[in-house]
This record gives sequence, C-alpha cells and structure tokens, in this order.
Amino acid sequence: MNRKQRRAFGKQVGEKASSAIDLILSIPDKCSICQKDFDKKSKEMAKTWFVDVFSEQKLVVLTCPECRKQDGKAD
Repeated sequence: MNRKQRRAFGKQVGEKASSAIDLILSIPDKCSICQKDFDKKSKEMAKTWFVDVFSEQKLVVLTCPECRKQDGKAD
C-alpha cells in the first residue's frame, strides 16, 4: 500500500468514526418509549439507561431501565 492509498484509507476510517461520534452526541433528552426525562449530567442515569445507535439509519434510541425490562431486552 503506497502513501496515497494509506491517506485515502485513513480519511475513510476517520469519516466513519466522526459520523458515529456525531450520532452519540445527538442523544435524545427523553426516553424514546415513555418520554421520561434523561439528565445528561447524571452519572447514575448514564450507567443505567440504554443507548442504541443505528448508524445506517442515522438513528439514536434512548431507553430507560423500566421500558427496557418491559420490552424484554434486560441485560
């Protein structure tokens, strides 16, 4: 792989990473199911709530623990 190919590959990888970061930064302020408020500054909420990122659809789904249990996806 020559230098030009390595630079082109690095740009492709960088674009994918930056788009994923942009999706994470666009996290909703409420649960996507029950609309319960999410405090982005709370460590407890950050540890217990669930974030699903669908990069192909450019969609971020935020789910509270109660809705996750009801949905049957409890980890």
